[in-house]
Amino acid sequence: MMDTSTQATEQACQELLKYLTDSSEQLMTAIAPDGWENSPYKFIFHPTAQQVYEKSLHIHENLKAWMTQAGKALDAPVLTDIENELAENPKPIKPYEEFLDVLGSCLWCIFSNNHDVIDENGTVYHLGSFRGSGRFIADFLNEYFPSQVIFDYIDFYCADVLLLDDDTVFSLLVLLFERLKKGRFNWRYSFPRIGIVSFEKPEQVTQPEDYDPQLALEEELTRQQRLEDVAKLQAQLDDAYEKEREEALYQLPPLIIRAYQTVYGHFPEGWVE
Repeated sequence: MMDTSTQATEQACQELLKYLTDSSEQLMTAIAPDGWENSPYKFIFHPTAQQVYEKSLHIHENLKAWMTQAGKALDAPVLTDIENELAENPKPIKPYEEFLDVLGSCLWCIFSNNHDVIDENGTVYHLGSFRGSGRFIADFLNEYFPSQVIFDYIDFYCADVLLLDDDTVFSLLVLLFERLKKGRFNWRYSFPRIGIVSFEKPEQVTQPEDYDPQLALEEELTRQQRLEDVAKLQAQLDDAYEKEREEALYQLPPLIIRAYQTVYGHFPEGWVE
């Protein structure tokens, strides 16, 4: 089905970001009323030694079997080593810059990852591709919220992978959805899906005197085999997609879905029910 929705202009998208981030100090105070240093958000950037140890141990367990098969040893993390490393190399806390980092990541999670922000007239506010939306948000923060940090697209690219498994950001997501709802915007969820893009080489013009029937047949058979392989792999990915959607019915919804539901009172379009 052809998408006939209207796309918002770059200026309109920028104005929407201004609206969502207006009075940023108030947003920061709302999610960290006792100060950034005393809030859970601080630990996103300054995890305790125990947190680092548990995460390192999880990574170690995931890699151990693979390393063993490869005939290589993998030392397990040691808590005291991590404690000493953090003590010797303390990372200074930069409350406002760290807040802006989390804010930009939450904006990426709402606007990117194939999700849609839509106004009451059906206009869709796209910030670009995964990388493009990261760049859009970075440029926006650098221009309107100058700080000691100059953000780049990589600071927000695929932010959901690192951020949305941490319940800490729930309160900020709720505040952003509240502003979207107040401005009469809605949000459409896109369930994660992998698609394969097959790049076919442009067909070259062969002069009659250079035409080789055997070579032409071999090239066509190779092309057909490649297309069949791509189709087969895509079918496997589609099956996995449907299975994940079905399994999602029996699991706790992702953090961003729960934040939306808290504000709007129902699941967003696109989420399985």
